[in-house]
Amino acid sequence: MAKTRHGVALARYETWEETGAPNPRTAEPSDLRLWIQKIVEVEGPIVADRLYSLLVRSSGGSRVTKPVRRVLNRALYRMQHQLDISEFASPVTNWPQRVVKLRGAPPVVVRERGPRDLYEIPLNEIAAVIEDLRRRRPLSRDESLMRDVLDVYDLVRMTSKTVDFLEAAFHLLEAE
Repeated sequence: MAKTRHGVALARYETWEETGAPNPRTAEPSDLRLWIQKIVEVEGPIVADRLYSLLVRSSGGSRVTKPVRRVLNRALYRMQHQLDISEFASPVTNWPQRVVKLRGAPPVVVRERGPRDLYEIPLNEIAAVIEDLRRRRPLSRDESLMRDVLDVYDLVRMTSKTVDFLEAAFHLLEAE
């Protein structure tokens, strides 16, 4: 474990940093699947939006456009025999947060934030942090607990978008 914050043990976040990925708009689907596999091996479980962003930046692009997202969604769909894909309702986007991991890998790995922003952290990972914090000191869904979650990830700003996102993690715990 890399460090502990508020009693929560955090594994070190491994960052994928390769360059030279093919352009998703023109690449063969098999080439894209190879690169997706490489990224998930290093950063998984990973939110699909972060996965796509890493692949596009590695190819020399800067943004995940709708056409590129469609191509990458198809490539990801074709990898269902190699990957597990979980979906969680996200209040931040109009689509669910999809978390991608290798088959057989743990569904949740609580890690340092690393280069991820809050919305690139899997909701089930945040839910695991909340559960750990609640075990140490049972709290309801109050601002103090939310601030502790942000502090675990070295974050400070509590915007309404942040509250909505953290609420989604609370809902995951309640659904279990």
